Amino acid sequence: MPAMTRPARRRGYTLLELLCVIAVLVILGAVVLPSLAGMFLDTRVKAGADLAVSHCSDARTYAIEHGRSYQVFASPDGKRLKVGPDESEQVEQSGSSAPVPPFVRETDLPTAVTLVPIITGEDAGTSSNGWVKLVTFKPDGTCREAAAQFELREDGVNPLVVNVRGMTGSVVVNPANSQAGGGTR
Repeated sequence: MPAMTRPARRRGYTLLELLCVIAVLVILGAVVLPSLAGMFLDTRVKAGADLAVSHCSDARTYAIEHGRSYQVFASPDGKRLKVGPDESEQVEQSGSSAPVPPFVRETDLPTAVTLVPIITGEDAGTSSNGWVKLVTFKPDGTCREAAAQFELREDGVNPLVVNVRGMTGSVVVNPANSQAGGGTR
């Protein structure tokens, strides 16, 4: 009588085991994904606020260094920022040195982010070239306006408010629903 041999076992996973692993991965993804999405949801608005703070800092720095007022502007659609000299101001040039060309910087805000002025100075409005003046920094580092405030918005995200204090020229970023206390910048 021939000896009975057991059939060779195949190595691998059963369909049931693969389905169980996939189910566990789907459940983990459903738990983790919403928290990850919430963590990265407002990055464009924060980047826009960083850009606005940077432009205000540049305008203040150039006003102090060059001895003339510099302004921060927003495009009429709120998608671009610009720093440039106050064109209404007469600049004194010394005869011995070559005139320093004014600093001008234009930057696009991140995609889907819009800047909306909330509080601007008494002479605010659209300039001759279509830009909306947000704030003017004087050569002593202060602002011409008592205060300036503008909001950065994106659909589905809590807006951020940029506050510029007139007496000091300091810039503070707060969530739109908070009071004007401390800031994140």
